[in-house]
Amino acid sequence: MAYQNNWVPFSNFERENPDAAREIYKRLPREMLVSNDLKYGVHTEAKTTGVRRRYIQINHSNVTKLMVFDVDNPISFYDWKYLDVPLPNILVINPQNNHAHLIYFLDDENFVCRTENGKLKNILLYESIYSQLCKLLNADSRYVQKIMKNPFYNGWNTEVLHEDTYTFEDFAKFVDVNALKNSSDNQKSRTAKSWLREGEGRNCTVFERTRFYAYAVLRSFNNGATEQDGQNFYDAVLKYAENINAGFSEILGEREIAATVRSIVNWTLLHFGAQAEKKDFEKKDIWGEKAREKSLETRSSRKEQNITKAVELRMEGKSIEEIMKILGRSRRTIEYYFAEYREMVQENPETAKIVQSLVEFLSQGFFMQFVISDIGAFSGFVYLYRLLHILSAWP
Repeated sequence: MAYQNNWVPFSNFERENPDAAREIYKRLPREMLVSNDLKYGVHTEAKTTGVRRRYIQINHSNVTKLMVFDVDNPISFYDWKYLDVPLPNILVINPQNNHAHLIYFLDDENFVCRTENGKLKNILLYESIYSQLCKLLNADSRYVQKIMKNPFYNGWNTEVLHEDTYTFEDFAKFVDVNALKNSSDNQKSRTAKSWLREGEGRNCTVFERTRFYAYAVLRSFNNGATEQDGQNFYDAVLKYAENINAGFSEILGEREIAATVRSIVNWTLLHFGAQAEKKDFEKKDIWGEKAREKSLETRSSRKEQNITKAVELRMEGKSIEEIMKILGRSRRTIEYYFAEYREMVQENPETAKIVQSLVEFLSQGFFMQFVISDIGAFSGFVYLYRLLHILSAWP
């Protein structure tokens, strides 16, 4: 493709508008997500071949060089002279329904870095401009500017309106660049990382916006001090999340929203709520009784297995150091296992008395001589003797 020394244009867009085509091509990621049919998903290709696909990744994962809007209206019938919006550089139109993607070229000095090393001020400024232009263009506000109709694809109608680049100051003629998005929601304290996550999709948007709302309003519900306060807090956060979800062109399911809200409410009450609420509010039980019981059962079972294994190894004549290596436990833990086993036996006085009597009996010389003389036939008695000796006086 494109823009090599012996370049031969393959699309109408390249042949008719070579300068605009070069401007877009140089901004595309070297490795991009592409697809010929989105219902079958996307895959990665180099842009030299990826630009031949029906849909392409238009912006880098970490850098925004092109401002793109998804407009599900008959955009080709717009008379741009009468619209109070900046003139797009390129329209990529679906000829079947006249829906389109609008592309604005950002000036090199106004690329937006979307990593933690990027400037939060620029990110917020860009998001503010984008949000306001979405309303003016009646575009999809939750479009993440990643996959779009490929302007190089002949199946779309690609129209070039002009080739000038835009700075943030240019957009100031049409929008209020000082209006930070969601400032009324008490979210000015959000970090750059939080703002960046909004670009990852609807779930992240709901989560990031809702959790900061929950932090801000918790005090209004008495920090969840009673069950009723906690329930009212949950209802308020749920309503807020549902309002955000209603703004999507394709909304998330009710269960998905409810699960996100429960997670936010649980965490917020656990870390910032009143102590009483942590025990009383049913929706707040961060671990859950079943999970707690299962955890205790699992740990108890594992400890019993380790104690049994330690006893068996000791009866085989293994030293404490050898048992430590086999079980991967410290000396203190192995000694704790022995103490637990001895205590378990000694809790029953009758058992302890019987064990002591059996040890004394087995300790008699003539019985031991008998066992040793025919160890192959009576190895079970030796095993029993060792066990009783361990139980009576450890180790």
